[in-house]
Amino acid sequence: MRNQYFILLAVLFIFSMNIIAQEYPLVTLQDIQGIPDSLIGTDPPSPLNGDTVRVRGIALVSTVIDPDTNRGVIISAGNRWASYIQDPESNLWGGLNIIQNDTSTALAQGTFFDLVDSAQIVEFTGIVTEYNTTTELILITAPQPIPVTILGSEPKRPTPIELELSDLFTSTGGYNFDAEKYEGMLVTFRNVITSDRATNGNFKINDFNGHSAFIYNQSRYFKTGTAGIIPGYQPPLNGSYLEYLTGIVTTRTDGYYIVPVYPGDVGPVLQSPPLVSNIKRDIVEVTSNQPVEISAKIEDLDGTVSEARVYSHHHPASARVRWRD
Repeated sequence: MRNQYFILLAVLFIFSMNIIAQEYPLVTLQDIQGIPDSLIGTDPPSPLNGDTVRVRGIALVSTVIDPDTNRGVIISAGNRWASYIQDPESNLWGGLNIIQNDTSTALAQGTFFDLVDSAQIVEFTGIVTEYNTTTELILITAPQPIPVTILGSEPKRPTPIELELSDLFTSTGGYNFDAEKYEGMLVTFRNVITSDRATNGNFKINDFNGHSAFIYNQSRYFKTGTAGIIPGYQPPLNGSYLEYLTGIVTTRTDGYYIVPVYPGDVGPVLQSPPLVSNIKRDIVEVTSNQPVEISAKIEDLDGTVSEARVYSHHHPASARVRWRD
């Protein structure tokens, strides 16, 4: 009987909060993200910045790994809960970052944001806010939390929008603010080369024409060390040729950051550079015209090593390097 009483109270609470939510206008993602034609090519704040609204979209990532067995977050946002939603039809100006600031109190958990799963159609109530140059919806948790409403689900996330890295840049090499229409949406870049590999898991992808994008490890599936979900995870080696990379477009003052979410969002390595380690020379301090033997361990991750050479900055001749199988 006691359990039934608490269940009844919970149902009444959710019902009353949903009535409160109806007081706020239901808007589209395009209402939040879209800008007038006269401002295209710039990066103004949302026309609804500061407004409290309701909005619907398909979740691109689960809020937590599993609400029952592993409540660790997937998208890193400090102590906050975070996800991204997108227009289910993939209409442009149709992505948004969803944030809940207060997650520690039992009252704040009444939003049930932690129950949202990838590919669910969800309605959120919150305040439209700008963070750096990214538009966010901050969920309402006070004085009473307004619960999310799960309206349905799809078999999978929307098919990513195919882009070229050049789409992020103008013809003169500057950042293309027209690409703002992809903010918060799932996109794919194909046949890219990695660089700028960082110890925390961040890296860059590049095309063959000098264009690049930051790959941001906001998803804990792409973090290294104890902050990550996958033990021992490391980003691709510099120079790796990837079949594709899928991620969510976010914007910063220094360019576009792409956020891959799940392990399958980084495609297979079609060609990998050799891994060179244990580089040694038999003489530490070399004098003029003194022969030096240099050795190194060289591993080709997708083939075999047939030859290696080392080039001296001060001498045009090359020398062969010994390697171990």
